[in-house]
Amino acid sequence: MELKTLHEILAEELVEETPLIEQGILVPTGRVLLYGLPGVFKSFLVQQLAFCAACGVPWVGYSVQRPLRAHYIQGEVLKGDFKKRHRAMWEGGSWPAELIESN
Repeated sequence: MELKTLHEILAEELVEETPLIEQGILVPTGRVLLYGLPGVFKSFLVQQLAFCAACGVPWVGYSVQRPLRAHYIQGEVLKGDFKKRHRAMWEGGSWPAELIESN
């Protein structure tokens, strides 16, 4: 990541980017940082975002423009627990219908 002064940022020419997820939720040069209290399902939300983006299906009501390359890096749970969480989300209907039907 390149550090810039406020003067440098304000002097840059603005380039309009087409959002990858509608309403500018995610743009090609953007980053996502999610913060919240423990136990509010942040990791579940991001896991769904990554899978929906990779499959090009809507995410919590927002359309995804096309299938995207997604990387989900988690460091909070053990591999077995992560697998159980993923399976519970899948079997519990937490995934969008479009994703379940296509897989």
